[in-house]
Amino acid sequence: MFARVLVGVDGSAGGRDALAAAERMRRLGGGTLAAVHVHPPRPIPDRGLRPDSEAGDRRDAEERLIAELAAAHVTARAWVTMDPSPGRGIHRVADEVHPDLIVVGSSSRGPVGRVLAGDTGRDVLHGAPAAVMVAPREARRSSPRPVVGVGWDASAESDSALRWAAGFAAECGGVVRARHVVSPHAAPFDLRASHRIGQTGEAGREQTRERLRVTLGRLDVEHTDETIIGDPAIELLRLANVVDLVFVGSRGHGPRRRVVLGSTGDRLIHDAAAAVVIVPRPGAAR
Repeated sequence: MFARVLVGVDGSAGGRDALAAAERMRRLGGGTLAAVHVHPPRPIPDRGLRPDSEAGDRRDAEERLIAELAAAHVTARAWVTMDPSPGRGIHRVADEVHPDLIVVGSSSRGPVGRVLAGDTGRDVLHGAPAAVMVAPREARRSSPRPVVGVGWDASAESDSALRWAAGFAAECGGVVRARHVVSPHAAPFDLRASHRIGQTGEAGREQTRERLRVTLGRLDVEHTDETIIGDPAIELLRLANVVDLVFVGSRGHGPRRRVVLGSTGDRLIHDAAAAVVIVPRPGAAR
């Protein structure tokens, strides 16, 4: 499923966390890994001082990237590109590599064991041409049989996330834990017919849950499912506390075949206890 993995490496602790997570994903998928380091251009006044300055900067960047790979005992194709925006540089390399998954690290400002996407991570997420994984700081090791969480809300985007989660779990021998969260504000309420409407609401929830079960059954992977009334972001954060990886869909509008960060995904990449994978809108090649 993740046959081609691309990871951003910048020499920071977050970059090393991303590299470790990307290597684990590569091993699970049995595919290839490419690592990219984006270095900034020199300030305009400095560019004319030495004709070979850009070539020297590139060599220095390549040496730093190779050193990071060697220290992590990871074999990967090394890419170096120059851009004032690391996110844009990673997108440019992704357009050449055509990865199935892009991995970025968390900000050093975040707590250990939690996800906190920094500026680069957010830049990579918006409009990415592949699924994007944000690795937590000093992430805990995955269990031998990973539990793969997924948020589902009956939308096409969440159906896509469910398929990605099931595909990943099937490849690594894991279990899918699907959580359907119903916002209490979405439930109909009318004092004059509260009993009747309450029954209708319960029937509707059960019908939706049955659809989830049927969809999971068709995916042929071991799974559990649950329907919870509450805040979607909070309930998925709680799910992230007890799984190894969480898949969520993109926002319901925006360009197809691209990652479009929605409010729930945005909350997860700021405080989840597990790695978070945001999948592109339906239509993306897998």
